[in-house]
Amino acid sequence: MALPATLDVSLNFSSGATFGIPFTLDDPTNGILGTNILSDSATPALVVNLTPQTRQISIRRGRNVARDIYEAGSCTVRIYDPAGDFNPQNVSSPYYGQLEPLRKLRISASTGGNTYYLFSGYTTAYAYSYDQAENMAYVDISASDAFRLFNLANVISITGQAANQDTGTRIGKILDTVNFPLSMRQIDTGNSLTIADPATLRTSLSALQNCEFSEQGAFYISPLGDVVFKNRANVIASAGVTPTEFNQTTGIPYSNLKFAYDDKLIINSATITK
Repeated sequence: MALPATLDVSLNFSSGATFGIPFTLDDPTNGILGTNILSDSATPALVVNLTPQTRQISIRRGRNVARDIYEAGSCTVRIYDPAGDFNPQNVSSPYYGQLEPLRKLRISASTGGNTYYLFSGYTTAYAYSYDQAENMAYVDISASDAFRLFNLANVISITGQAANQDTGTRIGKILDTVNFPLSMRQIDTGNSLTIADPATLRTSLSALQNCEFSEQGAFYISPLGDVVFKNRANVIASAGVTPTEFNQTTGIPYSNLKFAYDDKLIINSATITK
């Protein structure tokens, strides 16, 4: 069955958190200093197109309904590798020495003249193997979104924090402390105010999610790789947005749907009067 969209899979070998179009000499759009992204290495090319070799994509991201929290998004892409270019032990590979953690994996889909990003994250593993007949080598590239970066970055004191900052401002200060790019933030002004930061050792992810909980808002990583924080007013308003519809005729097709009718989301309701 033909896919309803054209997929694109790319691996960016540059360092740093920022996703962006690579700097291209003499290009009027992609050759602007201070705008496009410079490579940290002359070889290999900054961005490798993996689309022709991609055979399988698995993406998992979103909110854990049972825990009532957004979790780290993850992705695994299977790449067929007949030439052994993605074998980390192949010293003749053009990518030898570049298959390292925290390289940037990005997946998008194009349809109707529009491009929609599905996942943007940072590599965590390259699992190299062969099929059962050992005819074709392949590599499973695993990646996680920026939640992984925040979970690896500990903080004690938050630069620029102060009592009575709104939760959105405090989230911005935490991101400043760990040097997360300004260009990758979509942060609402919070509806709640924070106390002075306690200056205790914790992960930056824990500090960020504490602001999310205090606000009763939403903090997550978008498919573009941006940090998104929605205050509780916008979270409530999102319930009125027109839903996306799937069907097998004129809409977006689906397959392998599963429904769970269990007690995981059942709660007790109690009303107490004095």
